[in-house]
Amino acid sequence: ASRVATVPAVGAALTLTLAPLAHADRSGALLAKIPPTVARPNTYWVELHDKSGWDRAIPGSRISVHETRPGNGVSYALVVNGAQDIDSPTEPAFFTPDGSIGIALVSKSGGNAAVRIWELGPTRSQEVRVASLLANPSGDDVEGERVVIRNDRGTNAVLTGWVLRDNLAHPSSAPWRYHFPNYSLRPGEDVTVWTKAGSNDARNLYWGLNHAVWNNQGGDAAVLIDATGTEISRLAYL
Repeated sequence: ASRVATVPAVGAALTLTLAPLAHADRSGALLAKIPPTVARPNTYWVELHDKSGWDRAIPGSRISVHETRPGNGVSYALVVNGAQDIDSPTEPAFFTPDGSIGIALVSKSGGNAAVRIWELGPTRSQEVRVASLLANPSGDDVEGERVVIRNDRGTNAVLTGWVLRDNLAHPSSAPWRYHFPNYSLRPGEDVTVWTKAGSNDARNLYWGLNHAVWNNQGGDAAVLIDATGTEISRLAYL
């Protein structure tokens, strides 16, 4: 039981290291468990198989997903993108049959594998979305304001040329607009867009402003627009 990594039942979003199921001698979780919720009655299990022991006949190491159902002792192997496994980080992510959870193979190294497991947004649209917005942080607004963008697609999302903006015109300007640099977001991954200045890295992008963007009173919305000018996601608050 100590080698089972339980994914949060609600709001799941984490990357974890799996050891092959038949190799308790290696570090890492031997199973990832995605527990049921009221809306998702089944339990899902993510495991890594290594080309050795009872799995010596498989072509190479791979991730597989199983489903167990209430009152049923059978474990069902699920078809993942037309097969029963994920062999490579370049393959699309797998989504549970109800569309609520995404599972992506991030990397394989030293016999282990890094796996990303995340919960999709309320619409389960498998699209890039504004996942959260902190408009009124404690302390200085400019220092703490931030927006989290998550990729719910099964493949990488290239955000180059995309725009994040607020929804209101201001006395002296149109809505504030952040233009994404050359940037790609992997399946299930987040990037935080900060209002303040800073140095961009793999998980943080900086607007570079010295004033607040998001209203503390009266409400506003964070709007995400792709390179063609199409609105992709909107998160409003009061």
